[in-house]
Amino acid sequence: MPTSPSTRSMRAAFGSELASARRSYFIHSAATMIATMPTDAGAASARQATIKVNGHPLKTFSLPDPRQATGPIIVALANGLERGENKIEIVSATTALAMNATVFTSYYVPWGKSPATTEENLLSGENRALRWKVEYDRREASLGETIHCKVEAERIGFKGYGMMLGEVGLPPGAEVDRASLDAAGVDSYEVQPDRVVFYIWPAAGGSRFGFDFRLRYRMESSGAPSALYDYYNPEAAAVVAPVIFSVH
Repeated sequence: MPTSPSTRSMRAAFGSELASARRSYFIHSAATMIATMPTDAGAASARQATIKVNGHPLKTFSLPDPRQATGPIIVALANGLERGENKIEIVSATTALAMNATVFTSYYVPWGKSPATTEENLLSGENRALRWKVEYDRREASLGETIHCKVEAERIGFKGYGMMLGEVGLPPGAEVDRASLDAAGVDSYEVQPDRVVFYIWPAAGGSRFGFDFRLRYRMESSGAPSALYDYYNPEAAAVVAPVIFSVH
């Protein structure tokens, strides 16, 4: 995008009080900026720019020559970030014709502050919504006892959209009854160590199915979270928080 000022500012919120589906933003997380900032054709390639985080210089680098093909400049930002809102600037005395900058983050969110809900979640969008319900018939069981899981998945306003993926979280040591999965009536499934992933084509009124699993260890432990999302947009997910299982 065209820009003319010598200082560009971007504001990004990173803090433990914020939340994003599945993925808190604790400030001791990893954050990386990738920037491409060519100077004008008459500027010397040795001109420099500085990335500042909250007013403090983090890294100074040479601006690339616009007449040459160059790769992106990658800078780790985590050490300069603070809890709450952060201000990131690229400062240079050189007038730039254009700048592209992207910030990649990786972080964790406590379940109590996340948008995840218990048993059922509804994620609303501009043109459609995802409804996801995961219910276990018991959370306390004897060793080897069968637990039945009921699942409901629906894309509201489903017409014209593709496959959904539904992840049902399992506790440690769960042994899934594959016969019950085969009888569930879903398009396909994949058993992973801590979850079962279902491939679901949306239907009017949603899909309802269930399956069984047994617990092989005596324990009290949380299972994995459960989530429903579009195949090509896993970040926009309806998430159900994990539950604690007690096996005696």
